[in-house]
Amino acid sequence: MRITRASDTRSDSDDRRTLIRLPHPSLANDSAESQSSTTDSTFTDKILRLFGRFVCAGYLFYLLILIPNIRDGAATTAAWWTPVAIFAIFGTAMVLGLSTFLPQTIWIRRAAAINAIAYILVACAWWPAWTGEHVQGFGTWLANIPGVAGLATAAAWQPAWALLYLGVGVTLVQLINHAIREAPLFYLLIPDLSAALMFCTVFVAASVVALRTGQTLDATIASTHAAAAGAAAAAAKDVERERFNALIHD
Repeated sequence: MRITRASDTRSDSDDRRTLIRLPHPSLANDSAESQSSTTDSTFTDKILRLFGRFVCAGYLFYLLILIPNIRDGAATTAAWWTPVAIFAIFGTAMVLGLSTFLPQTIWIRRAAAINAIAYILVACAWWPAWTGEHVQGFGTWLANIPGVAGLATAAAWQPAWALLYLGVGVTLVQLINHAIREAPLFYLLIPDLSAALMFCTVFVAASVVALRTGQTLDATIASTHAAAAGAAAAAAKDVERERFNALIHD
């Protein structure tokens, strides 16, 4: 006959209470995921917010320095085109800047996509709005900001689409730039187009690389956390198994 001592009973009850207090690994993972989903903790989101604010600031800077060109260019288009163009391009840029303060970054991508589409639509609408008059000494003010619109596309779409958009946007505004001049020199179109593409591609490519770097860092951190969580779960299971074995054998 086995005599159970009070100390053994207390030890068994302590072990049972310890087992009950141990959290399940899946619950810990769910808690961590819910916390990370409500906070801006990824490098990609942080870089995206910085890009949105940078693009907004770039548009506002160009708006200030392009006021004389916008005023002079208004004489060559219908009365409706200039206010529509300013509202469509710079207004959506302001929306993009404000969207960076929202908790969800999906609004940043949507606002950037709207701004990029608005720029192309404004460039296409210039042709029916053109009065046929030519200018001397300057071109369209749209030719100064295709790179900023390209940065918006890098924040909104995949790199291939962003580069394709940049090529289309630069080509459109350079065609307008040469058509509006008093003495169009279309043999200079290719050199001007090449220079504008090379200049804008540098900044768009840099933004794509920055976003891709953020995604790589996020993936590395996620895989490291997953490996650590797996190791912790395995260790917890081993501890539970040893304690159950000890209770069974006692």
